[in-house]
Amino acid sequence: MTGTHWVTAGQLVELLGDQGWQPPVYRDLAERLRLLVMDGQLPDGVRLPSERELSAALGLSRTTVTNSYAMLRDLGVLAARRGAGNFVHQPEGGMASSLLPVTLAADEDNALVALNTASSTAPPGLSRAYQAAAERLPSLLSGTGYFPDGVQPLRASLADWFTRRGLSTSPDQLIITVGSLSAWNVILQALVDPGDPVLLESPTYYNAIEACRRLGARLVPFPITPDSWDPERLQTLLLRSQARIAFLIPEFQNPTGTWLDEDQRRAAARVLNRQQVITVIDETLLELRLDGDPERTPMGSLLDNAITIGSASKSFWGGLRIGWIRAPKAYVRRLIETQATMDNGAAPYEQLVVTELMADADQILEHQRRRMRTQRDHLVEQTRAVLPEWEFAVPRGGLSLWFRLPTESSNLITALARKRDLVLTPGPRFYPRGGGRRHLRVPYVAEPAVLTEAIRRLAVTWQESKSSPTDSGRRAPAELII
Repeated sequence: MTGTHWVTAGQLVELLGDQGWQPPVYRDLAERLRLLVMDGQLPDGVRLPSERELSAALGLSRTTVTNSYAMLRDLGVLAARRGAGNFVHQPEGGMASSLLPVTLAADEDNALVALNTASSTAPPGLSRAYQAAAERLPSLLSGTGYFPDGVQPLRASLADWFTRRGLSTSPDQLIITVGSLSAWNVILQALVDPGDPVLLESPTYYNAIEACRRLGARLVPFPITPDSWDPERLQTLLLRSQARIAFLIPEFQNPTGTWLDEDQRRAAARVLNRQQVITVIDETLLELRLDGDPERTPMGSLLDNAITIGSASKSFWGGLRIGWIRAPKAYVRRLIETQATMDNGAAPYEQLVVTELMADADQILEHQRRRMRTQRDHLVEQTRAVLPEWEFAVPRGGLSLWFRLPTESSNLITALARKRDLVLTPGPRFYPRGGGRRHLRVPYVAEPAVLTEAIRRLAVTWQESKSSPTDSGRRAPAELII
């Protein structure tokens, strides 16, 4: 939850939401806390507020909170430490199950279907890229193997790629990292101090939020939806919060699928330039345009102070832990020095593999797009047929659908689905400061047969959730806007 491994009473109230309690109240509170643990919003080892603090924050009796904590200890969800308080204890398999891969043999009722990771399997041609990279590797063996900014062939290829897209770039503006999340962590460590305000879209990429929390940054949520991205609200939030760094995903935003059009990009750029904000642009999903649309103007080319990050993990393969930072030259040395204190950069062999893939990118990416388009359309068709009450917009790219549910049941559905070996990520995980109980992300990264089975299980889970007492009488909590 935070770098200090505790959650305050106020933070826990935000996670629980503003909604009526079902009798007996202590059992309802315990069930809601258990769901937060199961979906990872209260990670293993986090200390909960004292019974006195939580009862005051919730407006409940201390006896109610005491009984709830006792019930959770009996279930093995909490562990008490003498003189220290109550600590979250993830049930066996709780966190591990969230890391399991997609199972492609979903022809049995008990086969695991894990759709919590928006990343596809490897495309054809990857083995050839590894072989070609192995032939180039001897040219690097005479050195130490440490490349603070990355190997030159990959930086040169990326510089050409950025320049062709309309963002003039030289190789010395590029730093190779261990994935785009590592790139974001390097930027945070280099440019943000604990307590500094950082603006993020709400919802946004879960790990980007967690990186800010670990640093101790102050989260400034900028609410968006698939069809609403308001530059005026962005300006209001920047003025009110005094945030000087922002993290935005203009290309098939994770999780909403939002793809900023040309007018939105220019309007956003005017606001960000006016406020002199360092804007980190995440282009991880840029290449996954599924409907033949042309690429749009790079946000980095419209901004005075932009840092662009990207990765090979979504467009090529998740096993390639290679990302990059494209930064103004004024930041490059500081970013390289920061990365050196964290992981000394990415492995050179994998950097050469990505260099080879970029040389044959058109063919490989067309295969990836065709596969993702087929899987997206299949998931859309299945959902409309089986879960017609669920609302969603069909994204023109990216890797997942973002559902709006008829009820505030995202956490409950996710927990119930796990009983059927269906692993999903609930909406609240994507919100910096609370929200998302009506939303659910479902990636279309598995074969059609697996997606059909996933929707079948999800439909059964949805029916079960409607009869659950923990789902009745809820209303959407007000999102905290700074």
